[in-house]
Amino acid sequence: MSERPHLTQRKSAERSAREERLAKALRENLMRRKEQKRAQDRRAVQNREERTGSASRLLERLPPVPVKASSTAERAPAEGRRPLPRRQAAYGTG
Repeated sequence: MSERPHLTQRKSAERSAREERLAKALRENLMRRKEQKRAQDRRAVQNREERTGSASRLLERLPPVPVKASSTAERAPAEGRRPLPRRQAAYGTG
């Protein structure tokens, strides 16, 4: 029972032709899936560049916002504490 069934030359040729067709189809399928993945990656990169590019172009059009330098003395005092005079706050002296 462990012996393989006897195949005629015709059946053997049909089987090998079928295996070749399947192998070819698998290779083509793999190549097609790889190309689809590459196209998907290219679209993702383009979308990312478009989103980033449009955001940076919007930021370039905005006017600069002036930033005021603040010192410790200008901040609101902590609850229950007196604010320090400017000199003490700036130099830590009393």
